[in-house]
Amino acid sequence: MKRSDAEVMLDAVADRAIVKLDSTGMVVQWSAGAQALFDYSETEVVGRPLSMFHTDDDRAGGVAERELAATMAADEQRAH
Repeated sequence: MKRSDAEVMLDAVADRAIVKLDSTGMVVQWSAGAQALFDYSETEVVGRPLSMFHTDDDRAGGVAERELAATMAADEQRAH
């Protein structure tokens, strides 16, 4: 699949971690900056849930899901 110009530009930002998620919280894009900050390669992270970076207690408590829901709600408000 050919990457968009925006995806290529975002990946070029090396001093910031840019992570693109789908609507279920799965990582679909992992920038070079994210790799440098978290020390996980793109192949280790893409296709996995972002909750992999939460503690077991946070995962059990649904922290990742609440954060994703809050972000999606904020994005929806900005869209209107």
